[in-house]
Amino acid sequence: MKQGAGKMSNAVTINMFDEILTGNVYSTVVVKERLQPAGGFGHHVAAAQYPSSTSTSPDSFRGGANIIPCGDGTMAVIIDSIASAANRRDDVIFKDGNERMSSLFPAVNFEIPGEGCFHIAQAPHRSACASIRLNAEVEKILDEAMEQMKRGNLAPLARFDPSSIIGGVWDSRKFHLKMTRIVRSETVGFGATTEQQMNVFGGSAAAKVIGHDLIESKQAASSGHGRVPNVDLPTNKVRVTSIESTSTVSIDPIRELRSRPKSTGPGRPRTAEEKEEDLKLQRYILGLCLLKALVTTPSHLRSGCDLIQTDDPDAFTVTLACRNQKDRKTGQDIVERVAGLDLEQVIEFCNLAKGRGQFEVMDFKKPFIVKKESVIEDSARSGKAKDKKKVAKSEIVAETEGAQPGVEG
Repeated sequence: MKQGAGKMSNAVTINMFDEILTGNVYSTVVVKERLQPAGGFGHHVAAAQYPSSTSTSPDSFRGGANIIPCGDGTMAVIIDSIASAANRRDDVIFKDGNERMSSLFPAVNFEIPGEGCFHIAQAPHRSACASIRLNAEVEKILDEAMEQMKRGNLAPLARFDPSSIIGGVWDSRKFHLKMTRIVRSETVGFGATTEQQMNVFGGSAAAKVIGHDLIESKQAASSGHGRVPNVDLPTNKVRVTSIESTSTVSIDPIRELRSRPKSTGPGRPRTAEEKEEDLKLQRYILGLCLLKALVTTPSHLRSGCDLIQTDDPDAFTVTLACRNQKDRKTGQDIVERVAGLDLEQVIEFCNLAKGRGQFEVMDFKKPFIVKKESVIEDSARSGKAKDKKKVAKSEIVAETEGAQPGVEG
């Protein structure tokens, strides 16, 4: 921010974000996009749906869309959850042929013979994924990284898997370390009202011949496909008056990143050399966080949910929230509009941040091999697998964050 508050220089330099990282003024980068259904706000949207609660309480969640009351008496609905939004962004960054973005991360890929390859950022739970740790070389690298992480040194993990720093990681098997998300993305609809299923079910010819059409129709009606919809059924069909997709990048956790073990001794300040190494790590992680926050995700989220940007001139904004600086009239934190910051600038910055003399990462020319048989054996040893093949399959192909986009679990 070299051209005054809230403005970015068009020139991309290695120190263009240093004011954010080295000061204590800015707390959060907020990327906000205003969306609408492809058919306009008069059309309903298929929101993310969730299973019903196992509780027997009459007030327990009945399943369907997650409708949330707002303070003004209106309702909001989760269109795309935090986990699902993270999946979509990773899928865009690491899709085949998108080397401009994927090459900004360490080249750490895995291959399951006969089933294809995936990047470590796409593995379930990232560095904490049991499947990838079955590779002895990976296990050694991650053990050393986690050991350094316990001492406060995040550089080894960032060189191998920065996605675990960006999206959070929980190693519950060996080191019992946990990091929360730095980037948080979510799509929410406001002014939400629900609709019931209106599909007409006619029954199959075969069922009518054997005289079971009534039974079949009743079963269909219980699923929301009867001639007369069951109004008590949960639904994910909603109408909304506005939709916002918001990504936040928390600056404080990035400022706290250290590239060497924490200094020992009471009150010992970090040396100039240590601070410079810290800054190299922080620049790289901030760049990747901004990349994930700014990347454009597909308009089609799921069947019945196609979203496009509104024609509002402020439909897409990037702002900086200022710490301890309140607006005298509203009492809210002051925010500064970041003019001129776009995805192309962030990609160029990330290339500088991981270049020679800056924060250098680990790149492997060949993917690590993960054998399915080893995953099956590991699942069986855990004592939690009743169906070894099913567990092995879910361990390998389950999406990052543990939830499929649009089918929230």
